[in-house]
Amino acid sequence: MTDHTEANMQGIISLQIENIKKIKAVTIRPNGGFVEITGRNGQGKSTVLDSIWWALKGKDNIQAAPIRNGADKGSIKLEVGGYLIERTFRRNQVGGDYTTKITVTTKDHTTMKSPQAVLDGFTGMLGFDPLAFMRQTPREQYDTLRGLCKLEVDVEELDRQYKDLFAQRTDVNRDVKAAQMRLDSMTLPDNAPTERVDVSALVEKVNEINRKNSEVAQRQRMRQTLLSDNVRRGEEAAKLHARLAAIERENEQADAQIRDITNFLHENKTQDPTEFTDKIKQAEQINSVMDLRERRNFEEKALHTAQTHADELTAQMKELQERKKAAIEAAKLPVSGLEFGEGELLLNGVPLAQLSAAEQLKLSMDISMAENPQLKVVLLKDASLLDNESMEYIRARAEKEGYQVWAERVASDGAVGFTIENGELKHSEEQ
Repeated sequence: MTDHTEANMQGIISLQIENIKKIKAVTIRPNGGFVEITGRNGQGKSTVLDSIWWALKGKDNIQAAPIRNGADKGSIKLEVGGYLIERTFRRNQVGGDYTTKITVTTKDHTTMKSPQAVLDGFTGMLGFDPLAFMRQTPREQYDTLRGLCKLEVDVEELDRQYKDLFAQRTDVNRDVKAAQMRLDSMTLPDNAPTERVDVSALVEKVNEINRKNSEVAQRQRMRQTLLSDNVRRGEEAAKLHARLAAIERENEQADAQIRDITNFLHENKTQDPTEFTDKIKQAEQINSVMDLRERRNFEEKALHTAQTHADELTAQMKELQERKKAAIEAAKLPVSGLEFGEGELLLNGVPLAQLSAAEQLKLSMDISMAENPQLKVVLLKDASLLDNESMEYIRARAEKEGYQVWAERVASDGAVGFTIENGELKHSEEQ
């Protein structure tokens, strides 16, 4: 696009309004950088600032019913730098709607073929009201600036994805912490065994020894019983010679059994199972350590898996942050340190809502002036709400930066600035 900006463009040279809203006919030629539009409520002073905005920023920004009641047409003429801008309105005879037209003419009377494109070339956020911006909610401030910046990606979607990943990572980190706590509670003793012991084989060995011991004890009791019987039968033999033969046969049988048992006892001694019961206890301790080792191996794998997942999520979150950062940098926000947070604006990482009133006013002025580096005009509605300190800051700041401030204020005692009454100029700085 061809740059039609005049080198001497600064503020507004003159403003003529006719039959717009409550204004009948008003001409204002500012004298100085601070232009006060005063008057009682409902007299038409707000229309002055609206007219500047409508003349420069296109029909999409015009309110409904801009033509004054009772009139069929209206106009706004604005002289800025080397341009004469004229926006006309004509009421339609049918339906009560209206049509509007914009023309832009240079000093040498050349009419621009694409007038709105010329105006858009040297106006940014003209009409940006710092006071209105300060009164917006954090979300409204976010949306206001978002609408002015062309971001290559949807930062809200990146924030949503980041929030989802953050929640996932929180859950995974919870698993990581739980796995680490379980792992830390499993302390292996020094010189811990590395192989399991077959407890069932040891138990079977003890059972076998117990069976043998039981059999030996049984045979011992049996031997004792047989010995007792032999004694008893010997005593009876002295008395019962008649039964001697039978008893001798019984004794011979008993002696044979005794020999067998004696031989058995010589061959099978009583064994002590303590060695193997001790080994069973040791095996249980060893195997409990092996159980602990296996659980630790499982938990180490679980910890590694969870940590890997957490690291992957962290990398994804970092990528989203870098994409968001790149998108914001590409959008070229008007003030250094200003960035998009999660549904709110941040200045050097601090939410705007946490800034002091003075800091918020400074930021609002910074944004407004950064967006209007050529046509240096700032519009202030409801300037009556500013305290003296804030108003003085705006005056000094505008003077320092070479900006022209148009401030709408409710009339106070005495005529100040340009006073609007009943849609006409009652008092002017020129008078």
